[in-house]
Amino acid sequence: MKYLFVFGLCIANNLSSWAQDTVYFNKDWQEVSDWKDAAYKRLMKRTAVGWYINDFYYPSDRLQMEGEVSSLTPPILEGYCVHYYHNGNKKREGGYKGGRPIGLHKEYHPSGQTKTEIDYQTDGLYVDQVWAETGEPLLQEGNGEYEDVNADGDKVYQKIRKHGVALSYTVRTQELDTLYSVAEQMPEYPGGYDRLYRFVRKKLKYPKVALRARIQGVVYVHLIVNKTGEITEVNVIENIGAGCGKEAKRIIERLKTWKPGEVNGKPVKTPIVLPIAFKLKQKRIFFVGNI
Repeated sequence: MKYLFVFGLCIANNLSSWAQDTVYFNKDWQEVSDWKDAAYKRLMKRTAVGWYINDFYYPSDRLQMEGEVSSLTPPILEGYCVHYYHNGNKKREGGYKGGRPIGLHKEYHPSGQTKTEIDYQTDGLYVDQVWAETGEPLLQEGNGEYEDVNADGDKVYQKIRKHGVALSYTVRTQELDTLYSVAEQMPEYPGGYDRLYRFVRKKLKYPKVALRARIQGVVYVHLIVNKTGEITEVNVIENIGAGCGKEAKRIIERLKTWKPGEVNGKPVKTPIVLPIAFKLKQKRIFFVGNI
């Protein structure tokens, strides 16, 4: 009986490690308690890295994404991941490390035709090729221009030169403006990032809850530098909780006016992501720079 009990316990432990939890989300990926309000369904199970998740369109139960994450809020992708269209065809696929794309990534048109092949390297990205839905290649010797539509239905324009992104901008229909994620001249902080880092180190306060819980990590803050250099639309896009996201947003909103980005000598709106690292080491707080 003793051996039977031990054997049964091992089986129970093994089954519990593969047990799946189900979570429902609305169309904006906000968790909902009632499945009747859901647009997506997530099945997840624990792994050595974090969780393996399968997201489904709901109520059709067609696969929307599958891959491993080291964090659920927000999801930080790790390893190979695949996204799918409603029709079941692949949307995009590739590898990730810490939520950042690495290696070769492929994107597809809804028809299944390959759309882009981009290699994410340590020193930047390499745009191998872009194809129209007809299969026609849009780059000649690594040069070309093309138009796309993002998840919000906004038009995105890309100019590729020598396999690199020379210019990229999005025309936002709801906000009635244009954002240059890649401009000819990117925004500059007065005195450079060294001065920005000094300001953050001096003013940033480690949240008491995070100190007590010994929470460390990086908070990513998205902001827009407008045409006059002022900071707008400050939002935390990756958080570690315990008040760290709130504090990171507070300190970023206190930054001085920037020199705005430029295209053809004229100021433009430019989005920026600033990572802020909260690290417990001799009661000091370290700031990690722009990416």
